[in-house]
This record gives sequence, structure tokens and C-alpha cells, in this order.
Amino acid sequence: MNRIQPRTLALACATVFGMAACGGGGGGGDSASAPAAGGDAGTVLPTPAPSPAPTPVPTPTPAPAPAPAPAPVPVPQPATLLSPGASSKLAGASVDFAWTASDADGYQLTVERAGSTTPLFDSTTASTRLAVAGLPVDGSELVVHLKTRHGDTWLPAIDYRFIAAGYTAAQSTAAAKPWTDPIALPLVPASAANLPDGKILIWSARAPTYFGPGPESTATYTSVFDPVEKKATAATAINAGHEMFCEGLSMLADGGIMVSGGNDAGQTSVYDTTMAKWTRSATLNVPRAYNASTTMSDGSVFTVGGSWSGGQGGKVGEVWSVSNKTWRTLAGVPANMPDASNAADPPLNGPDAAGVYRADNHMWLFGQADGWVFQAGPSAAMHWIDTRGKGAIIQAGLRGDDAYAMTGSAVMYDTGKILKAGGAPNHDSGQAFKSAYVIDINAGPPKAPTVRKVAPMAYGRTFLNSVVLPNGEVIVIGGQTQPVGFSDAYGVLAAELWNPITETFITLPAMKTARNYHSIALLLMDGRVMSGGGGLCNCAGDHTDAEIYTPPYLLAPDGSPAPRPTLTAAPATATWGETIAVKTDRAVSRFALVRMASTTHSVNTDQRRIPVAFTGSAGDYALSIPSDRGMLLPGNYMLFALDAQGVPSVARTVNIR
Repeated sequence: MNRIQPRTLALACATVFGMAACGGGGGGGDSASAPAAGGDAGTVLPTPAPSPAPTPVPTPTPAPAPAPAPAPVPVPQPATLLSPGASSKLAGASVDFAWTASDADGYQLTVERAGSTTPLFDSTTASTRLAVAGLPVDGSELVVHLKTRHGDTWLPAIDYRFIAAGYTAAQSTAAAKPWTDPIALPLVPASAANLPDGKILIWSARAPTYFGPGPESTATYTSVFDPVEKKATAATAINAGHEMFCEGLSMLADGGIMVSGGNDAGQTSVYDTTMAKWTRSATLNVPRAYNASTTMSDGSVFTVGGSWSGGQGGKVGEVWSVSNKTWRTLAGVPANMPDASNAADPPLNGPDAAGVYRADNHMWLFGQADGWVFQAGPSAAMHWIDTRGKGAIIQAGLRGDDAYAMTGSAVMYDTGKILKAGGAPNHDSGQAFKSAYVIDINAGPPKAPTVRKVAPMAYGRTFLNSVVLPNGEVIVIGGQTQPVGFSDAYGVLAAELWNPITETFITLPAMKTARNYHSIALLLMDGRVMSGGGGLCNCAGDHTDAEIYTPPYLLAPDGSPAPRPTLTAAPATATWGETIAVKTDRAVSRFALVRMASTTHSVNTDQRRIPVAFTGSAGDYALSIPSDRGMLLPGNYMLFALDAQGVPSVARTVNIR
């Protein structure tokens, strides 16, 4: 038997098994140590040749980056209106419109009445602002079209709707029943004052319908009127020893009500609104009645004049100190009659035909900072009064071409701005004036104010009452075209509303009852106005009732009640220069503080309206309380929020001190 050679065997195994070791058991061990099956134990198989190295794969070359896509062509954008705010009520006949720039080449602004295609204004410009004049002031709806041009292409107009300044007839001149029916009262309200809870304190004299002398002991009949419920408490005789009639009146820093002088000419009484109680304060050094008084920036009270009672003449000024509760006489502040000797230095009094008995009555006083008081009239010459030390009177110039205007009215409708209206050449005679003036005292004491004559009222009025509203408008109520006390003769039943932007009056619907001598009018917390009284003579001229007027700003253009914002949160107190947080139930556009007031005999030295700056939106606001203590006198204020249509909220009471 032929012996197979090892080399032959190795090649065969390599061929069959692909380089695996030959032999039994399929061992798969190392070929260098495993013996061949059936072969010699010492035979070693040769190591197979290594496999050839794989051919390397070439690395691909990266593809070149794609070219950047061309920038998109910007889409032309239309301008959008910045001011006035969309859907708001315009401020007046002249309005500045402003819009975003939008990189445009031109703009077109067109103003039309709603439903009309006849432009009230139409102009193109390259600017982003246009001043538009001559717009209507009738409360109508206006449409503003704003178009934008890019190159030669005009984009479609964006439309905005506004309400014109002023009011529709359904809101104002032809409003359906804006006055309530007369509401019965238990007395003739010859005097009245706001209470912090929204009610009105009213009083007459020693009897509900007449003043002394009489069989009654000296006292005063008072009542509290609730304008929401339209009810008054029973008349009650209080404050024995002081007939608080023909008095000076001032609202104190803590919300109290001070009565100085009157038919018991030397007495002073203070009503505590917290305790609902009258208490006696210090006796005047100079007895007086028909005097006027005003609160000053430190809470003290200044009074002057008042020859109706306590003797005629010599009614120098006095100051009641808030710290020691006593009166201090000001020898340097006399209330003299005009004559040849003082023609170059006109006194506080005017040339009334009844002499000093009437001439030093019912002055229009405005407390300011640091002991200063501004006297706007009724004398034709105006004055600054310095109450420090012995006091002094500084001339402030004439009230334009206005004459002595006894029993006219003056009210601060904006910071440092006073509207004077009406009056007569004498307390008891003459034709009442229609004239009106704006007096600006913002230059401060002792500088002369600026005076402008504005459009007159429709009616001459004396014994009128003027009330400032939270939007700065002033309503003028009642009065006579000739002064006749205790009578409805010559009474003006139609009220008038003055617009501070147009500085014109519109005539409002008439009330039912004449409100003349011994009538009152006050702003209510809900933005309405109460007017009542007249007479107090135990005669046919007595009016033991009141009417409440709903101003146009509380009505929608169709005459229906307007939706109104709500002040949901506000602090009860604040101080000068402070920032306070308030909340409303919706976005609002303005805030105003209106000082709570007291009034008698057409004199109301307390009321003043102060706009308040603010930040915030959507119901959360931070209000910046003004720091000028002379303009924002201490005391209780009504805080109002007004929406974009000028509709006010119901006020909240905030005490400033």
C-alpha cells in the first residue's frame, strides 16, 4: 500500500476544507499542535499562506455646498394707527393722527361720517402724522381710512371707527327725561355737602322752611339725603346755639364739614362725618355772615367778608388753625369798598349798589400752597391773599373785560384752570350776565393769572350753581336773568353744559322747578348731579325738593344708558406724590380726582377736578398722586375712572392728606 506523502495530504486538506486542519473529531484546534488522523504523531502540517489584503475603498470627494437661496422679497406692510386709540371718543374738533412708519413712501388719511362717502378730510403725506381740524362735535360716528403707498402701489385701506367729540341730540339737547321728577325733601336745602358714603347732608335754618327770627330756639334743621334710594331722613333740629344759615362753608382735611358764621354770626361748628355729629369749634374773632371760606394746603381754613350779619364793614380775614383749632385775625387782609383813594389798588370788594352790606359777600376763593389764597371775584379785580403773619393782599390784575359779577360762579375744572360764569352788577338788581371767562393760575402766587374770554352762555344767570364733572365739563344750573330773592320769577329752567375743549356751552333740557336764591347743586358719586332747594321764606318760593340730572356722558349715542366701567379696587387713603394701585373691570383711558364739596348761596370753594397720570393696562393701573398740595388740597375726593368713550365709573372715596 502506497504511503501518502505529507505534502500531498496537506494540499488535499487545504483544497477540501479550505485551510482547516485535517483529522478526526473536527477539532478545530491549532493546526500546529493537532496530530493528523491516522498519521504519524510527530508530523507537523505547514502554516497556510495568508489571505491577500483587501483593496482599500477610495474616500468619496464631498459634493460642493449648494449656493445660498436668494433673500425673500419683503412683503409691503401697511401703516397702523397709533393715536388716537381706536374706537375712542375724540377730544375735540381738532385732532392729531399718528401712525407707524412701515418703511412706506406715502400715506393717505381720509375721515368720513359713518354711512357717508363724502370726506370731511382727505390728504396725502410722506409724514407719519397729520393734524385734522374742523371735525364735527356732535357725538356722531366717524370712520377713518388709512392707506399706505410703497413705490407706486397703494395697499388697501385700514379702517378705524371713532366717536366725534360732543354729544348727539339724544344724549344732550333732546335727551328723553334726563331729569328725575322732583324728589320730596323735609326742608329747603339752602346748604349741602357731600358725605364720604355718597349721601348728601342738607340743612336749612332754624326751621325747615324759614330762617330767624322765630319762636324756635336757635338751632339748625338738617337731614341726610340718599340719592340712590331717593329718600331723605326726617328733618331734625340739631346744634343748639348755631343757626347755620348764610354761613361760610369748607370741607376739612379729615372729611369734616366746617360752618363759620351765619345768622349766629360768631359761631363755628364742625360736622364729624365718622360720628355723624356736630360739635362747636372756636368762636370767630369777627362775627360775620355771607362770608366765604376755603381750605388751604395745610388743612387750615381762611375766611373773609360777610357784612350781612354781625355789623357792616371791618370784615378782615381770619385763619382757623388746623393744629390749635383757633381763629387768627389778619389785619393786612381788609375787605374794603372801592373808592377814589384805592382806585390804583382795587380792594377785595366790588361796587355793589347796596354798599358793603352786599359788596363783601360770596367771594370766589381758591386755597393754594404755603398759605396763599386766590380770589377770582366777584370784584372785577383779582387778588392773591397771603395769610402768613398779619396777611397781605397782592393785586393779580383784572378779570379781562368782566365787570363786578355778584352771585356768579367760579369752578376749577382742571389743574389751575377756573371757569367763571354769570353774575349780576348788584346782589339785588340789574341784568344778569351771560359772559364766561377762563382764568389760569398755574403761574402760581403772586404772579398775575392769564384770563381769556370764551363763548357766553345762552342765558344770563345770577344765583346760579356750577358743578364740575369728572371729564372736565361744567354744568351750569338754575339762576335768574334778574336777581329777585325768594321768587321763581326770571328763573332759567334749562341747564347748560360747558365743554373745556371747545370752550362753548350747549343748552340742556329744562328741569321742572326753578332753582334760584337759596338753591344748591352737587356732583354725586355715580356721576349724576343733584339740584335742589330755593326759597326758604315760608312762601310760594319755597322748594322742599330736589331733582337729579343724568349728564350726556352716561348715555350712549342713541340715548340709552351707556355701559360703564367699574372701579373694583382702590385705597381709601393716599398722600401727595404717592403711587397707588387700582383695578377696574375693563380697560380705561383716564382717571380724575374730584374734591367733595359743600355749597350755599351759589358759593362752592371746595370743588376742583384734578386729572391723575397713570400707567398700566387691562384693568391694573398705577396712579401717580400729584405732589402739588396747593392744587390737590387735603380732604375727601371722588376717584373716577373713564373709558375710551368718556363714560365714568361710579366713584370711590379717597382721602388725601
